[in-house]
Amino acid sequence: MLKLQVSEIQKELQKIKFFYKKKYGAAIFDAKARISKNGRLILEGGVLSEIQKTQAENAVKKSGISRIKNNLKVLRDPREKAEIGWGIIKPDIADMFSAFPGGRREKFRSDKFRAAQLEKNDIVRILAKKGSYSLAQKNDITIGWIKESQKSKVKSQKSIEKWRNVKRAKPDKALKIRLTKGIRKRFISFLRKYLAVPYLRGGTTNRGLDCSGFAQKFYGEIFGILLPKHSTDQALCGKTVKPKDARFGDLIFFRRKKKNFPHIGIVAEAVNYSESAAVHFKEVWILNTRQEQGKAVVEELSDILKTYKLISVKKIL
Repeated sequence: MLKLQVSEIQKELQKIKFFYKKKYGAAIFDAKARISKNGRLILEGGVLSEIQKTQAENAVKKSGISRIKNNLKVLRDPREKAEIGWGIIKPDIADMFSAFPGGRREKFRSDKFRAAQLEKNDIVRILAKKGSYSLAQKNDITIGWIKESQKSKVKSQKSIEKWRNVKRAKPDKALKIRLTKGIRKRFISFLRKYLAVPYLRGGTTNRGLDCSGFAQKFYGEIFGILLPKHSTDQALCGKTVKPKDARFGDLIFFRRKKKNFPHIGIVAEAVNYSESAAVHFKEVWILNTRQEQGKAVVEELSDILKTYKLISVKKIL
């Protein structure tokens, strides 16, 4: 009976794998089920995300088996030692793609599937290989496909340890750091370097940035803190505060009024906030880059709210 159930579970797991393969061109979903000696069902193997891990567990629960031990490794977690190697980037800029660019995938659009970008000498964790591509992970937890030819082997163990131990922003918690006079100097230097940099979907370099890449650069260069690359991950970081309590450096999250696109800005200055039946903002300046402007700019919050709806404010520090 149990063997029959395991066979059915394997079919469900294959359906999940096929879903991701169809969506992204290649699936890293290697979940397997087996029965232990004491009759417990064990899930093992590797999946990319916590969402996939939950999906695999739910596939087991459908069968009616209650005794489950979920040993699946989540490859996205930088603490997992599940890599098959390490690489160092050779070109000045290399794109990472969320979908597999090779094979028979039709009309592959680099702008649509660009997950992030890498710069020369960046270290990446290699999770899988397929054809002439590697599935790589940046130290900000972003995962994407890169060309094998764009990397060489990392020989320095110190570089790998530095990758693992970078100071990352934490979920649901504001980090404590000592603010110094140097922060003002770094902020001015940041504005000179990145204001007017063109908008680029998935961009993370001074040749092009999107809103989450811009926020990541801000925290990395001014405070030495690494934010995740994507807006959904950035929204999990820090502590939620009320808009009236927003201060310099806080992340502010928006959504398009007519579409479901998320947008992120950084509070550059917030003064004279007043609240009434209709919330009204006065002189709140937001540092951001968005597609409509085509570049990184400082805007009044009231102008952004003509197109976007404010969702939340997160205090990272």
